[in-house]
Amino acid sequence: MVGVPILVADSDERAQFLATTPIQMFLNLIRGVPGPLAAPSKSMNGQPTSARWVAAKFGAAIVGGPERVATRLTAFLEETQAG
Repeated sequence: MVGVPILVADSDERAQFLATTPIQMFLNLIRGVPGPLAAPSKSMNGQPTSARWVAAKFGAAIVGGPERVATRLTAFLEETQAG
């Protein structure tokens, strides 16, 4: 059994935009600043982030439009031999 977070939207750009919400939630949680979910953000530049923490938490996530997600999910299933 394997699990991977997946976020799919109409386009890669839209999916990346929507992915800023769980990233902000995770960063707030590890900083000890719980609260309601933040709206997606066009830029994370205004917030100090730790790329290492985000990569550790979301490195396996599959985020994108339908074609990108299908391709990456197929590769993930082949790599893990999950079926």
